[in-house]
Amino acid sequence: MQQDINLVRDITSFYWSRVRKNLSGLKFPVMNIKGLGTMTIRPIKLQRANDEYKGILKHMNPKYFQSFGRIKNLESKIERIDKMYSMLEECKLKKEAVKTRRNEQNKNPLE
Repeated sequence: MQQDINLVRDITSFYWSRVRKNLSGLKFPVMNIKGLGTMTIRPIKLQRANDEYKGILKHMNPKYFQSFGRIKNLESKIERIDKMYSMLEECKLKKEAVKTRRNEQNKNPLE
């Protein structure tokens, strides 16, 4: 019985670590999780994180070797956020295109 509990715990921790990694790593703007629904990234939260990272980056001095790694890390985070903005815009355009096609079909059902 103890092995079954450990097996279930290992499987769920692996599954949720993958989900958490995909959500926090900004890999996909929309994720469909079975049993929970659709998870989408909120643009406002992205904007806040982007502003925070840019504010921190503005106050860091790139002349010092100690802060070089942190600067590169912040720049990569800002780059991923910018990429996510473009992915969100693409999703938004796709949704609008689907809605317009659906509305056109509903207006002219015989065509």
